[in-house]
Amino acid sequence: MVDRHYPRAPITEALIDLQVAFAEPPQFSDFADYAESLKANFPTQAPINFLGVNINDGAAEQKQPSLKSGTRQVGLRLTSAKTDRVLQIQRRGFTYSHMPPYSHWASFCEEAKSQWHGFVSRFNPTTVTRAAVRYINRIVIPAASVDVKDYFRLYPLVPEEISRPIVGSFMQLVMPQPDISSSAAAVVNFALEPRSEPDTLSFLLDFDVFSTCQFSPTDDGVWDTLARFRARKNELFEASITDAARELFK
Repeated sequence: MVDRHYPRAPITEALIDLQVAFAEPPQFSDFADYAESLKANFPTQAPINFLGVNINDGAAEQKQPSLKSGTRQVGLRLTSAKTDRVLQIQRRGFTYSHMPPYSHWASFCEEAKSQWHGFVSRFNPTTVTRAAVRYINRIVIPAASVDVKDYFRLYPLVPEEISRPIVGSFMQLVMPQPDISSSAAAVVNFALEPRSEPDTLSFLLDFDVFSTCQFSPTDDGVWDTLARFRARKNELFEASITDAARELFK
């Protein structure tokens, strides 16, 4: 398949996500110290919080049931000065995001590798347990009303008996990808978003390709797998749109 590059790609976020296991999970203070060393490239920092809920039915103590909740900081979200890159470091793993304007997979992947090597060197994860590539697209059509099939080959089929107009919709497909691995899958989300500007329609087209795995953090197989995920994402994207949509990205 030809690897297309669109000058006006509709990508609102592209991300590489690697979940890991640790022999000794880092503490929040460890992430904070590491974030300080990255402050020249990622000056904006915000904590990632985890909400925990504990339900006690009271049976053992013959008391009334109780509900306790609380938050704890499990990592940090780091944003570049231009807000075009985001790095998340936390106990579940590593996420590197490319915000608009999108460049190329090759440069995005090299940036992610560089940040990943720093993460591995500092925190010493034992295993990569899950890998994912996700591309979130927002396709804006400059018209107040369109026939959706003119722009997309993937959309909900609405019976004629259902009244118009439709101002919102959401559809999700979950598809195993056994040719990549026995645990690989692709999730495709398609949605008509609420109108934000007059005489325009905005559609979400979101592709998430992922699998569980057991890689050493330094194994090149991690990046080979991510490259296959990205290639599959491209196939799914091109299969989901028409030439009329492609014209919007030129």
